[in-house]
Amino acid sequence: MKIDTEEQVADLISKLEEATKLKKNGRCLKSTHSLPIAHEPVQSWKFNEWDYGKEQKIQLPCKARGLFTIGNRIVVRGYDKFFNVNEIPATKTQSLKSKTQPSYDLSLKENGCIIFISGLANGELIVCSKHSVGARDDLTRNHAVQGELEINKQLKRLGKSTKDLAIQLYELNLTAVAELCDDDFEEHVLEYSKENSGLYLHGLNYNTIKFQTCPIPEVNDFANNWGFKKIDSFQISGWDKLWDFLNQCAISGTYQNREIEGFVIRTKLNGTNDDFFFKFKFEEPYLLYRQFREVTKKYIRDANILKIIQGIKKHKFITLKYLEFIRDYFNKYPELKDDYLKGFGIIKMRKLFLKENNLSETSGMDLIGIDEKQSQNVDETKKLEEKLASLSLNSIKTYKYILIPIATIGCGKTTTFQTLTNCFPHWKHVQNDNIGSGKQAKIQLVDQTLTYLEDKDCKLVFCDRNNHQFRERDQLLKDFDKHRINHLSSDIGLKYVAINFIKKDLTEDQLWNITYDRIVKRGDNHQSIKSSTDSKLAQLIMKGFIKRLQPLNTERHPDCEFDLVIDMDIDDNSSKSNATKILNKLSSEFPDLFDKQNLPSSDKIDEAFQKALEYKPVFTKTFGRSSAQASSKKTDSNQKKKKKSIAYYGIGINDTQKFKHLINDKLVNNETWIQLCKQDRLQPNYHVTLSHILSVKDDEKLKIKWDQLTDQLQIKSDQLNDECDAVPVKFFGDIGLKRIVVVSNKLVTVEAELVRSLNGNFEELDQFPYTNKYLHVTLGTTEPEIKPFLSNVYIEELHNSLSKESIEDGIYTVKEDTVEVINFNTILEKQQCFYHF
Repeated sequence: MKIDTEEQVADLISKLEEATKLKKNGRCLKSTHSLPIAHEPVQSWKFNEWDYGKEQKIQLPCKARGLFTIGNRIVVRGYDKFFNVNEIPATKTQSLKSKTQPSYDLSLKENGCIIFISGLANGELIVCSKHSVGARDDLTRNHAVQGELEINKQLKRLGKSTKDLAIQLYELNLTAVAELCDDDFEEHVLEYSKENSGLYLHGLNYNTIKFQTCPIPEVNDFANNWGFKKIDSFQISGWDKLWDFLNQCAISGTYQNREIEGFVIRTKLNGTNDDFFFKFKFEEPYLLYRQFREVTKKYIRDANILKIIQGIKKHKFITLKYLEFIRDYFNKYPELKDDYLKGFGIIKMRKLFLKENNLSETSGMDLIGIDEKQSQNVDETKKLEEKLASLSLNSIKTYKYILIPIATIGCGKTTTFQTLTNCFPHWKHVQNDNIGSGKQAKIQLVDQTLTYLEDKDCKLVFCDRNNHQFRERDQLLKDFDKHRINHLSSDIGLKYVAINFIKKDLTEDQLWNITYDRIVKRGDNHQSIKSSTDSKLAQLIMKGFIKRLQPLNTERHPDCEFDLVIDMDIDDNSSKSNATKILNKLSSEFPDLFDKQNLPSSDKIDEAFQKALEYKPVFTKTFGRSSAQASSKKTDSNQKKKKKSIAYYGIGINDTQKFKHLINDKLVNNETWIQLCKQDRLQPNYHVTLSHILSVKDDEKLKIKWDQLTDQLQIKSDQLNDECDAVPVKFFGDIGLKRIVVVSNKLVTVEAELVRSLNGNFEELDQFPYTNKYLHVTLGTTEPEIKPFLSNVYIEELHNSLSKESIEDGIYTVKEDTVEVINFNTILEKQQCFYHF
């Protein structure tokens, strides 16, 4: 065993420091930890995961995965990162057979979190997770602290002290490498009972630059002496015997009737006699178990079974059976949902499902066998899908109805809805214009609607908002499904009716002429659009809505989810006839809504219509204030208009379809892109953000750039009014599309650059002084919880890890996610600038 000198460790640290300055290959990440037990700071050193396996391209100064130093001494040393069979060239089966010595020590790959334990010269014990040590504020679970608690309990049971262990480890110059397996702290895939929970010792590494580790018998002796749990281990003498054994175990996914994740194989290299580790991981049943876990979380967050079914690509039949099971289970025990989302009850749920199918707790491969057999019968799988859908419907005893308009300003929706609520007082009308602006406004609209439906006499609510874009309709439908559990019992179903005010054959000019004429006649009799006070502003707002309009399309998501569509006419004086049309259609399709009562007569509808025409709002909508500040008050035409501030500046992508086609040509076979397209998770419009107010408010230098951009785009404060949304300006940019970045199963984005800045005559200007570090266009995210701003996070991390000048096509690991990069040098010319509130 070779011991490093202080000079050799100092040289290593110097190389590690140099590696922290690299932009890409071999870049080292350093973090500093101050601990009460150490007189000097503890330094942690790690490399990007993808660098460890590139021996031919990258020579790392130390291959330890887990490396801590104090001064010029290595105090904690993990294993050299080892790889799965066939994962890298060094672990190809032929290479392993020819380059390793024919005596192999196998140990079970325990399923927990790594803990390093070592001793300091002062007799203190240092306990680390893979790359961290000590208490931290940014963690919900601190593995290092939990590991320290566990080792203290373990030593106390033996009547030994942490100082005793620290001194022995320090004198031997060793790091004890253990796996913390405790389902009460953190559940993984495999189960650990109370008696089997604890620290499993599977390695003793010398604190040296070169990887040197003690043989398994010494590790087991150390475990016995210090109260660690021992890993199961044994030896196989030859490669052929080893390979036959591993493949035989992979068939069942078990060893000695216990489901395991796989084996770690320890050997030595021919010629050098160096220690060498590799692993053999079982693919199944762990992929299935992980799918069960993810499906359960999706079901808890959004019990839209049909949507979940669409996302199941593998093991479909057995996962549908599992879905059926968890649906019934959570109906009985809804209080257990929160625990599951926190990571508890995952294994229990799986075991209950196995029991339900009369299988033992180690029958994961039997589940796969059932799946493979049943999946060949397409009809059986289809029947199960239909059964799940019907189960969701059969539990419903009564329905309530939410009517959602698709309109622009001036289509007459409020008058139509007021006419109907005048006829049916138990029907309610929620107006978005009566809700203040702010982050909670969308949820308030949903909550007010659902709150009305809590009343047993209220069967229908008009959710009055323009909903002129797909994303708005999508947001409403998802939020109603998400929040209904807080208002309605599970035996009440919701049906969504689209009230479509804009027919496909209506041209923009026709829409403008009809609606603007109405707005002029209405004058200031509106919560926010005051055409008499400011006709230019009213025109600007209305044109914005018409330009952004995405007409109803029931052949695509989300419009295909409406239970009924009722088309309106918006000719002059059409609100009365539209109200009649809605009544007739509802009575035909949903007779339960009327409880056998007669529809109102024509005279009654006319009376209700005249009353609706007299409606005057008593609320003035003020944007940019919280809902608590927004209050109903009499409209004052002399009231000074509130100014609102710009949220961000951007450059829009003019031709959305052309842009999508460009991306599709590059990603036609990419699974994440296909997922976004199928699930309709692509953004309806695209833009490049130049500068966002949140990124500049605490940085004086960036504030200067913000002001310069404001001046260059000729934005004046007296132009900023309450009701503006995205406002185009007569400046343009040539946008260079540099590379597509696909974060697997999360998002697709395009890194961009500003090639030229142009005025309204397309004459070149000095470059717009943008403040976003990396310009980009987000195309879509796979889940609502994955926010578009994460595009910037991943692109920045990619640049931090690699050289900006040489980010090549390829697969990378960023923030532990798989990221594919496709370089994409295309320029979109003369794209228009805008500002957004």
